[in-house]
Amino acid sequence: MPRAVLQPFLITAVVGLVALFGYWVQAPWLIPSVGASAFIQLLLPDKPAGQAYDTGVGQLVGMVAGFASVLVTGAAAAPVMSETHGIALVRVGAVVLAVFLTSAVQVPLKALSAAGAAVAVLIAAGVASTSWASFGVIAASIGLVTVLGEVARRTLLAVER
Repeated sequence: MPRAVLQPFLITAVVGLVALFGYWVQAPWLIPSVGASAFIQLLLPDKPAGQAYDTGVGQLVGMVAGFASVLVTGAAAAPVMSETHGIALVRVGAVVLAVFLTSAVQVPLKALSAAGAAVAVLIAAGVASTSWASFGVIAASIGLVTVLGEVARRTLLAVER
């Protein structure tokens, strides 16, 4: 089966399984970076960005950067960045700091993940809460998409041989 035919099915399977796990445990595991990670893993399966290290570590860096930026700026008390809540300057600062920290740590670790920047922005903008429960849910979704995506990526590469 050609790569272009198999890729959409594998991407959908990875995202769908993460969504089902979230449904099963009744937690929002389907964060935006899950879709981005599945795309990168399966559309660039033979590139470093598509491999488990970049996917997992890059997103974990973004998650920690997002939480750290909210803590450092004091943005936790500010409203979520949205059309209905307006935009607080402290949230803007948290987002800028989160993106900076994500890239500043990903580069020396050679764990480049655009999805990691998405996680950082999600947290810094207040879309995800900064509770320990949220930390766990986000970490679990990152772990699950990393593992499922890696299995799908290896399957794709094996089918091509």
